Amino acid sequence: MISSGVLSESTEQFASLWALREGITEAVSKEGKAYKYDISIPLTAFKDVVDTTRKHLKSKGLVREGAVRHVIGYGHVGDGTYLHFFTLLSSLTTLSGNLHLNIVADTYSDEIQAALEPFVYELVGKI
Repeated sequence: MISSGVLSESTEQFASLWALREGITEAVSKEGKAYKYDISIPLTAFKDVVDTTRKHLKSKGLVREGAVRHVIGYGHVGDGTYLHFFTLLSSLTTLSGNLHLNIVADTYSDEIQAALEPFVYELVGKI
């Protein structure tokens, strides 16, 4: 369920909002090494994918110091024209978007990679 959102009212606001979104990538890179997945799924599944991935990595003992630091997700919908945006709003129950699933670790490792793949692909496939 969408509980809030932001729609720019000017090109300056749009640029400012986009700069914030782009800043996430920089912040993640300062935290560690990121395993990144850009997936298109229904908005209603965004939180579940992040939570399920975090739970899976915890079950493997990988959410700990020296391994996975964070499992985060952020995303977007309707980044086209206003017409595109309002067309999407009319069908919120089936609205999809791009989820940027980032698993931030201290270092890249075969163990983390093996825990993520094919897990992430199978999770998305079920959705």
